[in-house]
Amino acid sequence: MAKAATKPITKPKKLPARKTATKPAKSPKAKPLKKAATRAPVISKDELRSQIEKLASDNATLKKKNRETVKALKAATARIAALEAEAKPSESDSEELSE
Repeated sequence: MAKAATKPITKPKKLPARKTATKPAKSPKAKPLKKAATRAPVISKDELRSQIEKLASDNATLKKKNRETVKALKAATARIAALEAEAKPSESDSEELSE
């Protein structure tokens, strides 16, 4: 009887290291397309001056409104303080009457 040819025993091949689940796979990012440079519309000096004047008047109007609002706030705060001061003696008087 003939002997069967035996294969020599070899070590198993090493497998590549496993990727961990904590690191997400990186996907290739698409490069953003470069947009063509767009020029700003040409505005004449007179138009710019008129815009500046309009903005300056708007700014002055807002400053005036802000001053009025702050003045009204201070008046309201003073009125609240006066009413609270009036209310405190009234509360103590009502407590004395109830006793």
